[in-house]
Amino acid sequence: MNFFKKKNILAVLFTVLTGFFLTGCDVFDDENTHGGDPITYYADYIIKGTVNTTLKEPIKDIRVIISELYTNTLTGDDILINPDTLYTNSVGEYSFTRKGFTNAFRVLVVDIDGMLNKGDFRSDSLNVSTFVFADGDSAYYLGTATAAGRNFILKEKE
Repeated sequence: MNFFKKKNILAVLFTVLTGFFLTGCDVFDDENTHGGDPITYYADYIIKGTVNTTLKEPIKDIRVIISELYTNTLTGDDILINPDTLYTNSVGEYSFTRKGFTNAFRVLVVDIDGMLNKGDFRSDSLNVSTFVFADGDSAYYLGTATAAGRNFILKEKE
């Protein structure tokens, strides 16, 4: 019986060591990298835009919900997490900032006040995945990632 216990321990030890060898995992890697590539990049993401009527008039107090956007690789479905809510200012502008690890967001705009503020408008959304990066270091921090000009023209509900 003692023989089988030793055999099981040796089999587990062999499997673990083989796994580290085959995956190229360096358990003593102080740089937290695999093959020189950083595991996690992050940036200060900024998304800016305006919300206007079809007559190009700015709409204030429009609810803007910005969520991180991921895609389920098995089903192709969009997954939205960590939503943040803000509102357009008196000239229809919104500005969102978040430090994070993602590089894609969904921006949803919703008119929540009915006929106030120039009419009752349909909701709209867009995906943001193109950013201009600046001031990053060459390791993990990509710097400030800005997506400006993410504008909406809202149509009135019929």
